[in-house]
Amino acid sequence: MVGNNAGILVAGYRAGAWLRVGPAVVALAAMLAGVGAGELLGGGRGSNPALIAISMAVSAVLPWLVGRYTTARGAYIADLEREAEERRRHEAEAVRRAVLEERETIARDLHDVISHHVSAIGVHAGAARLGLAEGDSPVRTSLGAVESASRSAMADLRRLLDLLHARGDEAAQPGLDNLDELLDTVRAAGLPVRLTVHGDVREVPGSLDVALYRIAQEALTNALRHGTGPVELELDHRRTEIVLTVTNETGRPATPRDGAHRGLAGIRQRVTLFGGEVTYGQKDTTWQVKAGFPLEVA
Repeated sequence: MVGNNAGILVAGYRAGAWLRVGPAVVALAAMLAGVGAGELLGGGRGSNPALIAISMAVSAVLPWLVGRYTTARGAYIADLEREAEERRRHEAEAVRRAVLEERETIARDLHDVISHHVSAIGVHAGAARLGLAEGDSPVRTSLGAVESASRSAMADLRRLLDLLHARGDEAAQPGLDNLDELLDTVRAAGLPVRLTVHGDVREVPGSLDVALYRIAQEALTNALRHGTGPVELELDHRRTEIVLTVTNETGRPATPRDGAHRGLAGIRQRVTLFGGEVTYGQKDTTWQVKAGFPLEVA
């Protein structure tokens, strides 16, 4: 009798947990009938209806109810999880749409206001330079620098607009492959510059590639503003690191209040972000900035 009760308990739970309502009710009725018949024919409690009812409730009804409750609770929890996941998706989509709309707004403002002003600066500087007499003069050189700087600013603005308009994270950013274009801009402003590459050129991580370009850009901008002599750029691809060195003549001893020092602070911040080291020094009228970044060895 104990073995039969154990089998009925398992059958009652499974019938309540696994079957749909109709088949589950039919299975419950069959178990009640079986348990009742077994009690009547067994003779132990056949003369006591209350004991038969208790046995039927314990052996058939109780496990069936436990199975139904477990299934209903599991379905309820699954519904709650499904609703929560759906709500998270809707919230994430709403945030994504809001970010895209804000980026579009910023892009329109940059295009409608800043880019127009920068473009006007370049046009007026070019017109003023063409109106000067032929020959080298500080005014002509300064106007040429303004033109070059405005063109470079417009190129950066276009890249920024591409980044803001992009739907993903794959917007183009300048890197070491764009150094020649950057050097041409500096040369057009009247500052001679030379790039020397040492070692075997290999691919560097994208974010580091952008950082190296920005450091070179900042160093060349400082040289254009505060320097007078030629600029030497050296890019050294070593086995475990990549080193960028910029050397230029300032034409005079630099002081701590020079704008070059503010530029060095920005360079140091970029290098620190990638776990690199930056050193700079001055000898007479020559400035040198060296930025080194560690690389993983394959």
